[in-house]
Amino acid sequence: MNCKTKFRRAGLALLVTLSAACTSSSAQVHSSPGVPVHSFAGGCAGTVLTDALPPTWAQGGWNQPSAPWGVPWALGTGGDTVAYVFATQLVAGSSPRVDGTNNKILWVAKGGPPNFVVEAHPLGLDQPIVPIAGGPSIVDLPTAGCWTFHLTWGLSGQLGSSTINLEVLPTGSAPALVTFQLLSARPLKLPIVAAGSPCPVSPVSLLGGVAPRVGTPLRLGFGNMVGPQGAYAFNKTVLDFATPPSSPEVLLRGSRLDAPGKMYFGGSGVAPNQAVDISVTDPQGGQSPFYGDLQLSVDNSAVFYTYPTSAGCYGIQADSVGLSEVIVFKVS
Repeated sequence: MNCKTKFRRAGLALLVTLSAACTSSSAQVHSSPGVPVHSFAGGCAGTVLTDALPPTWAQGGWNQPSAPWGVPWALGTGGDTVAYVFATQLVAGSSPRVDGTNNKILWVAKGGPPNFVVEAHPLGLDQPIVPIAGGPSIVDLPTAGCWTFHLTWGLSGQLGSSTINLEVLPTGSAPALVTFQLLSARPLKLPIVAAGSPCPVSPVSLLGGVAPRVGTPLRLGFGNMVGPQGAYAFNKTVLDFATPPSSPEVLLRGSRLDAPGKMYFGGSGVAPNQAVDISVTDPQGGQSPFYGDLQLSVDNSAVFYTYPTSAGCYGIQADSVGLSEVIVFKVS
């Protein structure tokens, strides 16, 4: 029975068996109970990209690890290496690609061994060989097709190695994006605040000494130090980043924390075909759409409206590739 047959029969919604399972290694990746697991285009020759929970040793530096994972990743043969494919799919040629993103991959080896390097060559061929730095790297390759990444590490006499195979799209192709559906599958991590208890507001920083921002690395600005107004739909809100985001796709969800209460969002930049939750009469007498979540495609900043339906303690969770942040604030 070949590897592809095994994958079909196992059922990727419950179990993803990566390329290491088709070697002498028995390394496997399991989903959490009740959490759907997806596979993605981008692997080849037995390598599978997934959003299952990575091995514990590969989770260092991530905030509150949970499945589904925010970045597609692949497990190398032997079970000792992981490739986090921020690029979602590699594209031949130089970064940035046609959509403005880069061929970014984070390579991780178990235990952080010394002399960790990566070399790439087309599957089944000896040349060309493209050297790549271990760790975070921009992986620009000259031609399309299935490429083998040979990872090695260690000292003389104690060398380790692993391989990961990834598909490279033709030059000029648009890579697949991590969809909003996958971001919305992440669990909400908004805190619960008992009625009458203090609101655990997130720290406020002042940009240039005058512009208040809440949160980091993603920051929300309401134009004041207090927060937006309850039961008012057109609270102008600014979203920006302390550091540039890995992906332009950002999902915002929120609610009241200390009592029942909804949070709605409005404004430009909403993802196409998003369903409208409510319509609100604007100051000019027209009808403006508002949404239960906000699906934004942004560069470094965006402007939209927040509509908390009552005063109280509120939270907004922001999710993107490599990012999941909860921002808590008071609504007057």
